[in-house]
Amino acid sequence: IISFLGVSSCIELYINGKYVGYGEGSHNTSEFDITDYVVAGKNEILCLVYKWCNGSYLEDQDMFRHTGIFRDVLLYERNSTYVLDFSYVPVKNAIGYDLYVTTNIKNHNGYRIKASIFDNGKFLAEQEVFALQETSIVLEDLRVKEWNAEIPSLYSLVLTLSKDGVVSESIKKEIGFSTVAIKNGVFTYNGRKIKLRGVNHHDDNPKTGFYMTPDDIERDIMLMKAFNVNAVRTSHYPPDPLFIELCDKYGIYVIDEADIESHGVSAKKISGNKKWMGHFWDRVSRLFYRDRNSCSIVMWSLGNESGGIKCHDYCYSKLKNLTPIPIHYEGISGMSKFGYDVISEMYPTTERIESLLSGNEKLSRSKARALISKPYFLCEYAHSMGVGPGDLESYWSLFYSYEKALGGCIWEFSDHAIYHENSKYKYTYGGDHGEYTHDGNFCADGLFFADRTPHTAAYAMRNVYRPLRATLIDKRGVLEITNMNAFRSSGYITIKGTIQNGVTKTGRFETTLDIPPGGKERINFLLDDPIGDSFINLDYFDGNNVIAFEQLKLSESPFNVGIKSATFGAISIDEEREKLVVHFSAGKVQFDTLKGIVTEYSANGVNYFPIIPANMHKKGSVYSNIFRAPTDNDNPFRKGWNDNGYNNVTLVPEGYDYDIINGIAKVTLISSLTALGRKLFDVVDQYNIDSNGVILIKSQFKPANLDVKNLNLPDLPRVGKILMVKPEYDRVIYFGNGDKENYPDFKEQSRIGLYDTNASCFLEPYIRPQESGNRTETRFAMFRNTKGQGFMISMVDTPFNFSVKRITDKALSECKHQEDIVESKVLYINVDGFMSGIGTGSCGPKTAEKYRLPANMEYEMEFKIIPFSAITDDSIMY
Repeated sequence: IISFLGVSSCIELYINGKYVGYGEGSHNTSEFDITDYVVAGKNEILCLVYKWCNGSYLEDQDMFRHTGIFRDVLLYERNSTYVLDFSYVPVKNAIGYDLYVTTNIKNHNGYRIKASIFDNGKFLAEQEVFALQETSIVLEDLRVKEWNAEIPSLYSLVLTLSKDGVVSESIKKEIGFSTVAIKNGVFTYNGRKIKLRGVNHHDDNPKTGFYMTPDDIERDIMLMKAFNVNAVRTSHYPPDPLFIELCDKYGIYVIDEADIESHGVSAKKISGNKKWMGHFWDRVSRLFYRDRNSCSIVMWSLGNESGGIKCHDYCYSKLKNLTPIPIHYEGISGMSKFGYDVISEMYPTTERIESLLSGNEKLSRSKARALISKPYFLCEYAHSMGVGPGDLESYWSLFYSYEKALGGCIWEFSDHAIYHENSKYKYTYGGDHGEYTHDGNFCADGLFFADRTPHTAAYAMRNVYRPLRATLIDKRGVLEITNMNAFRSSGYITIKGTIQNGVTKTGRFETTLDIPPGGKERINFLLDDPIGDSFINLDYFDGNNVIAFEQLKLSESPFNVGIKSATFGAISIDEEREKLVVHFSAGKVQFDTLKGIVTEYSANGVNYFPIIPANMHKKGSVYSNIFRAPTDNDNPFRKGWNDNGYNNVTLVPEGYDYDIINGIAKVTLISSLTALGRKLFDVVDQYNIDSNGVILIKSQFKPANLDVKNLNLPDLPRVGKILMVKPEYDRVIYFGNGDKENYPDFKEQSRIGLYDTNASCFLEPYIRPQESGNRTETRFAMFRNTKGQGFMISMVDTPFNFSVKRITDKALSECKHQEDIVESKVLYINVDGFMSGIGTGSCGPKTAEKYRLPANMEYEMEFKIIPFSAITDDSIMY
C-alpha cells in the first residue's frame, strides 16, 4: 500500500509503467493498493503531478499556490489478514464511559480481535471477540478522566489481531473520552460551557512552502499553548495528520475543515450546482474518515467561502448521519437557515454582535429560530495583518457576556512569505515573482512573522486570552480574580504583583490562588487611598514562563514633569530681517518669520536640531502633521488619504506675533495646513519659552471650512507635531504605555510604566513597511546621547502619543519591503495629541467610530520640551 498525505494539485500513479490510479484533493490522503503492480526486486514508481486540475476550482484559498508532493509518502506492507480501518465512539453513562470500537478486517476467517485500554501503561480493560468483516467491541463502565484542552488526558487503545494465539498485527492509538453537546443554544464540552479562544492556521513554511517538518508542526502548537490559544481552525483544509495528533496530545480544540474553497467562482457554477455534489462529498468524507479518531475535534467544517449551499446541504445531511460532533460552515450565514449546527460569521462589528445576541437585531423568522437553538461562533473575527488588529478586548467582552457566544478565531496564525537566502529581498509576497494575478501582501497577515517571531499582535492576543482576569472592586486594593478556565483550577498559576505610584514600584507580592474553574476569589492589599498615577500590575506565571499580564488603574492624575535647575536668567527677543531669536539663560530658540518655522533650538552649547538646507526641507524642525504611513488595516482609508493630499501637506505662513509676559517669551505662529491647493486647517502654534529654555508648545487645528464635512474629507490618521532632531539623541526613556507598540484600540499588550529603549526599536519590521511603533498615554519621553545630553518631551494636562523613526511618514508609505527603507541622518519624533485607532479593516471592520478622528473637528494639544546637559534620576521632578 502506498499513501500520499498531500499532493498539489492531483496525482496519477504508475508502477512499473502501469497506470494504478488517480488522486485529487491536495490536502487529502490518496492511498493505493499496489499489490498487483509490484514485482520482486527493483520497482519503478512514477508520480505524474499536475499543476492544475478539476479540483483546483475547489482550492481557491488565500495562500501561496505551491504544487508538488508536499507531505510524507508512506509505503508499507500488510499481512493478507489485517485491520483495514477502525473507529471508536465514547458514550457517557452514569458510572463513566462505554467505549464502542468498530473494526473493518480484511480476510477475517478464523481470526480474533481484541481491544485493550491502558492508562499510561496501566491496564484498565479489554474485550476479545471473533473477527468479522465489520466487528464491534464494547468496553463498558470505564472510569476515566475526560479529555479537554486544559487537561488533555489520553489513554492507549490497543487493537490486537491474532489467530490460534499467534498475534499477526497490533495497532496503538492514543484516544480521549469526551462529549460535545449543544443545549439550549449553548455549546458544551463534557457538560460545561466553554469559549473557543482561537486562531486560524495554514500549513506554511517560508522556505519549504506547504511542507512542514514534525518540529515545525510541534513548534506552532507549542506557540499556541504559550500564547493562551485553546482552539484552532485548520484553514482551509485538513492539516498534516501529525498536527491533529499533537492537538490531542497537548490540548487544542480543533475545527477540522474540508479542502473546499471556491470563492473565485460564482456560487451557481459550483457550490450551487448539484453536479459537483460528489466532488464536495469526496473531500468532506475523506476529512471525516481520516480524522474521526481524534478527540481534539470539536467541530467539522464543510469548507470556506464557497457561496451557495446546495452541495453543502448534501454534505451536511450525509455527515450528520456519521457523527455527533457539530458541523460548521460559515457560508450558510447569509441564507435563511443561518447556520448548520452552529451559526458562524466573519468579521461582524461589535455593534452587530451586541445587537444580535441581545435580541435587538431584526431577523427573519427562520434566522430568529436558529439563533435560539444554535451557538454563535466567529470563525474569523479579527484580521492580523501588519499593525493590529484593534479592539480585540471589545470582542471578548461580548463573548464573555453572552452564553451563546462560543468565541472565535483570529485570522491568522503566521505570515505567508517566501524566504530568500541571498536576494535583494529576504521575504517576498504576491507580485514579487512575476505573477500577473496576485493579492500583494494579503497573505502577510499573521500573529507571528513567517519565521514565527511574534508580532505585537501575538502579545495582545496572549493577554486578551489570559486564563485569569482581575477586576478592581475597591480602589484601596480589593481585587476579584476570576478563573476563565472551564476545567482546570488556577493553582498552577503564580500571581506576581506590584503597586506602582508614578514611576515608583512598591509593595511587591506573590501568591497562588487555587480557584476552581469559572470561580472567583478576592485579594485585599489594604492600601491607603491612592493618589496621583497609581496602578496595580499583575503578572501571571506558569512555572518560569509569563503567560499574561494586566494593569488595574487605582487612580489617574497624570503629572507634570520638570528638571531641577539652578539657572534662572533673563530672557529676551531679538528680531532682525527674517529671524526672530528668543535668548534664554543658556541658549536660544530661533524662528524663520518668513517661512513661519522653527530653525534652531540650542541649550548649554548644544543645538538639538540638525542643520538642513532650506531647499531640502521647508517645514522647519517642528512642524504639523496629520499623516501616517498607512497600516494594512488602514486600507479602507489609504486612497482617501492620498487623494486628498494628507501625505503631502504644506504649511503656509500667515503671520506671527511675540511678546514677553511675566518673564515668559511668547511667540505665536499663524499658518494654514494645505493639501493639493486646498486649505484644510488654520493652525495657531504658541511657543512659551522660559528662562531655562523650557518650551511650552500649544497648537490649535481649526477646520478651515466649517462645512468641511460636505467636502467628504476622510478621517484623519493623526493630529500632532514632528520634531526633527539630530540622530545622536537615540536613547529613549519614557513613561507611558509600553514596552511594545500600542494604539488607542490596540494596547492590551502594553501597560503604563517607565521604559528605557533605543530609537531603532520603534519601527516594527513588518514584511510590508508601515506606520508602527506608537506609544499611547505618554507622560514624558527623554531623548539622550551617549554624553547624557538631551531633552525631555513632557505632557501638560493630557498624555500624548509618540514614536521615533529615521524615515519620514511619506517615504515610509512608499516602501514595499523592509530593504526599501533608507534611513536619513535625522530622527523624526512624532508627538501626537490625537492618534486614530487601528481596527481590522484589511479584511474586517474599519476602525470603530470612537477611535476615529473626523476632519471637521477642532483639535488642540500642548506639550513641553525641556532641555538638559546631564540628568540623574534625582534631578527629575514628578
